[in-house]
Amino acid sequence: MFSNIFFFIFFHSMVMYCNGVEDEEEYLPQEVKQAIEKYSYAVFKFLNSLYILLSQETLLNPSSGQMLVSKECKRLESLRSSKTAKDYLTEQNLADKSLLDAFKKRFERASTMDKTTMLAINEYNLLIKRSEEKWTARKDLNKVEKKYFAQTRQNANKNQHVLEQKSKLAYHIVSSQIWTIKLKLLKEVKTINRYRESKNNKEFLKEEEESRKILKHEFNTLADMIEEAEYQRFKFYKTLTYEDRIYRLVLTMDSEREICRILD
Repeated sequence: MFSNIFFFIFFHSMVMYCNGVEDEEEYLPQEVKQAIEKYSYAVFKFLNSLYILLSQETLLNPSSGQMLVSKECKRLESLRSSKTAKDYLTEQNLADKSLLDAFKKRFERASTMDKTTMLAINEYNLLIKRSEEKWTARKDLNKVEKKYFAQTRQNANKNQHVLEQKSKLAYHIVSSQIWTIKLKLLKEVKTINRYRESKNNKEFLKEEEESRKILKHEFNTLADMIEEAEYQRFKFYKTLTYEDRIYRLVLTMDSEREICRILD
């Protein structure tokens, strides 16, 4: 009798697993998934606008175009990341104000940085727009995240160390992909500018199209990796206290500035 009961439980569990029913601890509401997807897509569009600006600016200013775009990318990301973190911490109203004070000072410094003069004005304006969209998507994700954890109890019994390592690994993979993109981005920019300078010589057309296709694939891959990193982060954060969650999220947002490393 007991063997039959055990077999039924085992069989039922396997059927549920095979049918794709998520374990309660693995489940994320559709609202959260959509916010994550929106954010990752905003990152994709930001990267694409960065590529468009870089290719045009280096064509118009071969000697220092890359340096100028890199400088402006870092200024924009520093400004928006510090403002987003400052506003987020202000809303949380933590007793310890040291982190909030640090980001207030960082935002003040970023606000005084001079804009970089660009020759590719339209492409530069597109980058500004995409940067705004990316950080708006991050703020929207933060709101959804706050709502989710307000309705979800902390699960301190989960293997916190394992989840933390999975989260760290996912973000490490994202960082590695950024390095991969850097190499292919610079190669593509050189290829497309060589094609333009040769008066649209068809000899370089096929090479340029293939290079651009590969770069777009790498952008898409990074967006997918960011989604996975966010999923792993949610699972890990579920084991944390309220204060620890806030602290780690702010540091995560701050690390998103590293996307500009692709231009170093």
